[in-house]
Amino acid sequence: MKIIEIKKEINWGFWLLGKPLLVKKKYFGMISENLSVEDEDDPGEVRFLPMDEDLISKCDGINGYKIKALYNSDKDKGFSGIAMADGEEIVGFICGSHSLSYAWKYPDLKGDSFYIKYVFVDPNYRGKHYARRLIRKLDEQCHEAVYTLMVREDNTNAIRAYEKVGFEKAFLRKFFVFPLIHKSLFYSYKNYKKRQKSGL
Repeated sequence: MKIIEIKKEINWGFWLLGKPLLVKKKYFGMISENLSVEDEDDPGEVRFLPMDEDLISKCDGINGYKIKALYNSDKDKGFSGIAMADGEEIVGFICGSHSLSYAWKYPDLKGDSFYIKYVFVDPNYRGKHYARRLIRKLDEQCHEAVYTLMVREDNTNAIRAYEKVGFEKAFLRKFFVFPLIHKSLFYSYKNYKKRQKSGL
């Protein structure tokens, strides 16, 4: 599959001497129209559970992922997820939604697709093909023909895992983020200056 390069996208931020204070990131968009996840031997360490509201609350915030916000925005638009538990501890999950699909970036893509937003496996459980098993469990729940996802260009381990289950790189997306100063600080400063001028 030919990799399409998406034009650079610049998010809101500060500019200094004509240049943005930024960090440039690159993500590959990946697509699978022929998911091939073999049923592997189950070592019996963990359980795979369909996400309900209780599990969504338990997963929310792990590794910084906002699962609850995703569920609240997409619960009526095809949200699906699988949690991976060892006893009572959540040690991994996968989830996504139809409404977040990047299918529109693929002009030849027909029909519906499911966008995988978050995949996480606890560091202590990595190297045991759990990411692949999470994808298989999600597919058993969703039964979609097409899956899409985004992954950082430098996350080679994840890219390799996705390619093993049938994903291909489809496009490269470049964009800038501004981690140094949040825009709310800028607006607070502007309001402060306004109050000074008005004598408040």
